[in-house]
Amino acid sequence: MSANPAPDAVAEPSTVRLTILTPEEILFQGDVSWVEIPLYDGLIGIWPGHAPLIAALAEGTVRYETRGEIRELAVGSGVLRVHEEGCAILVGALQPAADSEGDKEALFSDLEEALHDSDGRAARGAAAGVR
Repeated sequence: MSANPAPDAVAEPSTVRLTILTPEEILFQGDVSWVEIPLYDGLIGIWPGHAPLIAALAEGTVRYETRGEIRELAVGSGVLRVHEEGCAILVGALQPAADSEGDKEALFSDLEEALHDSDGRAARGAAAGVR
């Protein structure tokens, strides 16, 4: 017996055509292995062959895998449309990127400075109360 597929069998796609856009520009357009999208009622994963749907996109992070690399994009609210040709995400705006290392270092420096200032005041205040 042959292991050949039936003549009328349709091959499942191996990727999803993903388009992420704002009213001003296309942010990403390409084939992805999967995409994870924040909706108001939780995250949804879109894989090749996913059923069509339309949903409200919540503020959060869109994650997707392309060419073996996982990418992330912080987005505001918008609309998700999954259709036979792929997946389209229309967002009103991008969200500020996560803190960079420079921003983290500046934050830690500010916190340390504030802590030293408050320790000095607390020590002076304690010394004044002991008298």
